[in-house]
Amino acid sequence: RGLGDVYKRQVQGYVLRQIVIHKSVKSAVINGYIVNEGSTIHNAYVQSIKENSVVLNVLGKRREIILESKLPKIRR
Repeated sequence: RGLGDVYKRQVQGYVLRQIVIHKSVKSAVINGYIVNEGSTIHNAYVQSIKENSVVLNVLGKRREIILESKLPKIRR
């Protein structure tokens, strides 16, 4: 793994730990906080939650955080 991989998982202090997609509800755990699409966390707006990543708008800039592949997927 290169530094680019680490940067994608930790964008400006935002660490993505988990994503849960259940029916129409999409949630993610970033820095220990549960967020949904449309939520805000610190200076970031949660634009979208995908299967393996979250797109944030941080002070007007688009940032994508990639889910750490070593973590198990949560199933319901």
